[in-house]
Amino acid sequence: MCTLRAPAVLLGDSRATLGRLRGDLWAPTFRPPFVRLPARRCTFRPCTRLAQVVAWPVSAPDARSGVLAAVVAIPGASQHDAERPYRSLESMSQTRRRRRSVPRQHCHHCGSTHLTQTAWQELAPAVTSIDAILAYDGAKPIPRALTYCGSCGEWLASSAEEQQVEELIAGIRLVVSSPALAGAQIESDDRPDIRLHVGDQTYGLEVTAIVRDGDEALKRAKWRRAVHRTARILRRTRGRSPAWISLRWNPDPPFTAVDAAAALLVDEVDAHLVTVPLVIHAYANVDPAQLSPAAEPYIHGFHVVRTRDDDKWTAGYTLLPPVPPAELQETIDMKADVLGGYTAHPDGLWLLVYAEAGVDAALDLELTAEAEAAEYVTEFDRVLFLNSMNKVSDLRVRRPPP
Repeated sequence: MCTLRAPAVLLGDSRATLGRLRGDLWAPTFRPPFVRLPARRCTFRPCTRLAQVVAWPVSAPDARSGVLAAVVAIPGASQHDAERPYRSLESMSQTRRRRRSVPRQHCHHCGSTHLTQTAWQELAPAVTSIDAILAYDGAKPIPRALTYCGSCGEWLASSAEEQQVEELIAGIRLVVSSPALAGAQIESDDRPDIRLHVGDQTYGLEVTAIVRDGDEALKRAKWRRAVHRTARILRRTRGRSPAWISLRWNPDPPFTAVDAAAALLVDEVDAHLVTVPLVIHAYANVDPAQLSPAAEPYIHGFHVVRTRDDDKWTAGYTLLPPVPPAELQETIDMKADVLGGYTAHPDGLWLLVYAEAGVDAALDLELTAEAEAAEYVTEFDRVLFLNSMNKVSDLRVRRPPP
């Protein structure tokens, strides 16, 4: 018998938690190319100052460039004029870096300029006094607010911020789920990811997600979320009535272009939604036999409900078998391989392995009873496993032989 799990909405899923703004929309981890903006029109003014003598200097050529030497040779040109192109070329990389550091001015998903700042307490309303848990001005500053698109509701994060926030949310889940860590404070850091302050003691906490099938599973999950996001924006662009759509994806859908897959699924949903009464919460369940041949390679059905607000696209999945001890030991060993470059923590170095619901079956994993009772060989002083329902397991560990 298959067990279906719908996406979580609270702290059990970091991306779902971050997506609560504007109708509980999903936050992205896939970053498609930026929206192409209209190119700036350039006007060219012909040069009116003609050189009487344009020749290379007889003396040693300018070490910086022959172009600059030619500019110096133009009568009336100052040294400042000659150095201007050189300084521009020299500062090109610095200018690009400064532009990257400027806050984003538009949404790279829908192109909207309506951006909003959302505080952590709004992102996780179920956690009281979240500002007391996070050390914003620690070793690695934590942004006090995250940028969202007020139009499509997507979280606009850099890759560095995305990784930091996911680590922090896993740490918050651990603190609020473990009575022994009540009152602990989380400080963001690098190598390890978090400094966990518990009373007068400070522990280093390395954070990692457990993923079955590795990068391939993450690639599949990111592609599906990109299709959901694009389909939602496409239905809005077409002026369709809002609906909640839960897709039943096939295990290995073809990795076609995101836009093409989203358009196909939007057409499929709209073809069946016309049969649903124009009443809020009216719904339809589409079985495999009702799908068009074009949609069959991607999904084996979906559920659609009419709503008042903007579209919500999501997907359920069948849970995979639990994690045996050998698989968990491999995950621990992968993090232990880089322990040599970590900052020493006199009070201890811990490892948090967490599962995540609502993203993909490859991340929503449970431990077998054997895995919970097993002993693991590692250099970490303590290994904790946090399942998708926020249950904390303190695993038994022992040092490897010398």
